[in-house]
Amino acid sequence: MKVLNQPVTILCSYVTLGTYIPALIFHQGLLRRGIASELVALEQLFLEGKLDEIPKLKHAAHSNFKFAKTALKMAPKNNSSSFDEQKVETLFNHWKARGQRHFVVFTGFWNEVINTYLAGVDHQNIAIDLVHMDADLSPSWKSYDAKYGNIRLIKLFDAVDKKLLSYIPPESNFSKPANGLNRVLIHGGGWGIGTYKEKISEMLQQEIKLNVIAYEMADVGTHNELIDYHLLDPQWKPANGTHYTFPSIQKVDDEGTTTQTWADTYYPYYNLVLTSSVIISKPGGGSINDSIAAGVPVVFLEPFGVHESQNAFLWKTLGYGIDYNEWKEQYFSFESIDQLRTNLIEGKKNLETIYQKYYELN
Repeated sequence: MKVLNQPVTILCSYVTLGTYIPALIFHQGLLRRGIASELVALEQLFLEGKLDEIPKLKHAAHSNFKFAKTALKMAPKNNSSSFDEQKVETLFNHWKARGQRHFVVFTGFWNEVINTYLAGVDHQNIAIDLVHMDADLSPSWKSYDAKYGNIRLIKLFDAVDKKLLSYIPPESNFSKPANGLNRVLIHGGGWGIGTYKEKISEMLQQEIKLNVIAYEMADVGTHNELIDYHLLDPQWKPANGTHYTFPSIQKVDDEGTTTQTWADTYYPYYNLVLTSSVIISKPGGGSINDSIAAGVPVVFLEPFGVHESQNAFLWKTLGYGIDYNEWKEQYFSFESIDQLRTNLIEGKKNLETIYQKYYELN
């Protein structure tokens, strides 16, 4: 199916970078292909007081993985109490004036807003594409009720059928270094959650060179030749009006000062992926999308929810990833990582991008 109903509106959330960043990559990709596209983050509709709660929640989740997992189970099925009614009305009027007929939705938390809008317009010829970034239903999609419009499910990964369907290709001005990949990238996803910090000292004892994503300056430890810290700018704000940006990443030197890791107009974190031999992280949808796009295997830490467990299951089944404890039992062998990389490269050969498979765009 081509993108027939221009212009396209992409609906995402910037609370979870695992959906925000792929949505932004997709948005920019459509623009480069001559498709009129706009991006809207759900938080753009929030009351100011609700926006102030997000950094506090992120800090609490980063500090305590148990709290993060509990918060996931208690996540509200809708965000109606968070919305500023005037902002919602302004958005609806904008869509009506624009003659909006094609929506691409990256998170189920848009359910209430999109259904309310469609109930008030002629929705018979409006296309609604639901993009799932995980191999199984993530929490936001479990309560999604698609009532109106021509609904199409776009899945990138499928744990049930044990196969890849598509991927969203990040674009970068940076190329893999000619002298090989000699560092391991370790992180805790967009919020810096999980057990990744517990593994750092263990790998340093094996003299494994690390690129570590830090989320607060308090995360930055002692520097040596084995470890580089890259700060995901805690002051970064995703939107200036309606212009959305990628989070900046800054390399932290021995004195604790920061400099931009790479000057890249696209997705600076992806440059770290391209220069790494393997990613060590929880199995988020954004991470496995980066894995197939860059041909870099993943060593999996404890998952954040059932949907991430299914991501890891699929990657391990296909031979693209391995659990951390299993890799540890292999004495952190890079021969096994090399085989996973070979599998990834082979698996990607005939895999279409989201543009090719679903929109017939190169």
